[in-house]
Formats: sequence, C-alpha cells, structure tokens
Amino acid sequence: EKVDSFDAPYYAPCLEEMKMEIQKEGSFIVDEHEAYEIDWDAGMKLQSDSPTVTPLTSGERVARTIRAVVESMLEPHFGCHIMDELFRRYAEVVEDHLSKTRTTYINLVISLVKQG
Repeated sequence: EKVDSFDAPYYAPCLEEMKMEIQKEGSFIVDEHEAYEIDWDAGMKLQSDSPTVTPLTSGERVARTIRAVVESMLEPHFGCHIMDELFRRYAEVVEDHLSKTRTTYINLVISLVKQG
C-alpha cells in the first residue's frame, strides 16, 4: 500500500526542451550549451592508503550517491527503519546491472545571457 501511494516527482527534459522553456520565459538567451554523457560510476572511485578502509563496489558508490539525494523523500513515507536495508539491496541491484551494462546519464550545461 505504501509503495502504491508513493509519488516521486522527477522530470528530465532534453536539451531542446530546456532551450524552448528558456526562450519562452524571455529573460535570457542561450549563449552556449553542451550535453555530457557520464558513466554512473564515473568520478566516484576514491582511493585510500589506509589498509583498514574497505573499498566500495561500484553499486555501493552509486547507491550512496542516490541515497544522499532521495532518502529525505523516502524516509517520511516509509520510515527510517528500512533505509539501510533498502539501499543495501539497491546497491546489489545496481552492482549486478553495472556488471552487465555500461550505464550513463546526461548532464546539460547551459550558459545564459540576460536579455537587456
């Protein structure tokens, strides 16, 4: 019941849609733009010289990143008691997926100039 009643607002527009909205709003013009494809695990491989630090798997690194963003939405709805187990399981699913597939996301960088 809690899963069915949970609504996670998420919207990921494409570059052209972003440009259209900026133009429609009218305060700025798009000066430059670039789309970057980034591996899910890119840039997250932290090295440690400490022999007591256990390196994280790719799935664990991704799960920690996602947890930092969505835990504040999930916890009030589902309760804090399930968060550790939820993200442990999520890390396993992500690790399995990353072992089979190169998974990327897109970052849009848009430079705007204020209209006079």
